[in-house]
Formats: sequence, C-alpha cells, structure tokens
Amino acid sequence: MQPALAIDEEPRAPCPEPRLTKAAERIDPAAYAEVALALTALDVPPGQVNRLGNAIRAVRGDECQHHFMGEYADLVWSSIRENLKYERREPS
Repeated sequence: MQPALAIDEEPRAPCPEPRLTKAAERIDPAAYAEVALALTALDVPPGQVNRLGNAIRAVRGDECQHHFMGEYADLVWSSIRENLKYERREPS
C-alpha cells in the first residue's frame, strides 16, 4: 500500500536542459517582459516557455519564475483579446 500523498508535496520536475539553464542564467530579470514578448511574437509553444520558466526557477528561484511566467501570461491574454476584437470586426 502506498503512503498518502501530502498536499504540500510538489511533484519534482526533471532538471532543465543545459541550454535552458544557460539561458536562464543569462536573462536579466529586468528583461523578462522583453523576453516574454519575443517568445509570444515568435509563437513559441507554451510548453517550451514553461520549460524555460522551470529553468529560471531552478537558477533564480520561485519569485523570478512567477515574474517571468506572469509577464508571458499577460502578453498571451492580451494577444487573445486583440485577436477576438479583430475577429468580431471582420465581416462574415
């Protein structure tokens, strides 16, 4: 029988790839908004952005990961809102 899973236990993510770790080390936290904008503009899949976010957490901690992922999420939602506005204006 397996022991009960405690609520405060988080599943451990695998260690980030060396290239993602290197990128996470080199990105200045002050530039997270610009990096998120570039990733959004290039239509990088959210899973890949999440992997970079995990690498940032491994290198710089939870606060930096939350900051980066928050910047990315704000841009994605803004992009979705703009696309919806554009689609509503287009005649069918």
